[in-house]
Amino acid sequence: MGSLDSTRETILAVAARKFACGGFNGAQMAEIAREAGMGVGTLYKHFPSKEALFRAMVDRFLGGLFEATERVIDDPPARLPEALEAYARTAVQRVEADPLVCRAVAQETLGSRVAFRQVIGAEIWDRIEAHRARVAEFLARRRDELAPGLGAEDAAVFFLGTLWTFVEHDLNHDRLDRLAGRPALVARCVWKGVSP
Repeated sequence: MGSLDSTRETILAVAARKFACGGFNGAQMAEIAREAGMGVGTLYKHFPSKEALFRAMVDRFLGGLFEATERVIDDPPARLPEALEAYARTAVQRVEADPLVCRAVAQETLGSRVAFRQVIGAEIWDRIEAHRARVAEFLARRRDELAPGLGAEDAAVFFLGTLWTFVEHDLNHDRLDRLAGRPALVARCVWKGVSP
């Protein structure tokens, strides 16, 4: 890893701590620069604004999350309940690997999803929507396992909403110990809600 990449990684690690503790509004670029061992001017050379820094942090996390979970739905277990649990388990593993970024996102989405959408920008929001559409496409291919009258898009919203509501709750209440049990619980709850 070059020194430019190393500097960016240092900045992103410090930013994750600051955003997780103080939220987007509470994190200060000067503090991030100081903790990263650089002047604020150097920080701004890497990230021209606090929004750009937050977006880079979220974008990197989501890229890994989407890649890992889409591998699950591209080659899922045979039965839908197991596929839902495998997706949820993969997502939770990504959260456990980077809990500070997830806590920062969870704090912002609890405040206002409209404000969060503005902070992350249209490009990342579109990636989130594209991923939701991929999950819906997966569920559409399993339509015979869904309750009559339940569309794949609604099933995707229900599944993803349930999963991330539990994750946000655990992160915002410092209950990381509960994350490991969430995939089975989410799969069970969602399967009861979507199965015929």
